[in-house]
Amino acid sequence: KELTPKQKAFADEYIKNGGNATQAYISAGYSENGANRSAQKLLSKTVITEYIAEKMEQIEKEQHRDIMSLAEI
Repeated sequence: KELTPKQKAFADEYIKNGGNATQAYISAGYSENGANRSAQKLLSKTVITEYIAEKMEQIEKEQHRDIMSLAEI
């Protein structure tokens, strides 16, 4: 199942801000009303948590690759 554009924005903001779900929810364009509860509801969706895990893994690999290439130099 695909993420909606807002769900993707939420997940990307969540990664960018270091895991603040409420702030990510608001930054993604959702309403501030009930943001905390609604953000937690989004985080309970498997499609979103899988996307976040996948992106985090990708970021980790890229950072590790950068460190390795610097060490090799």
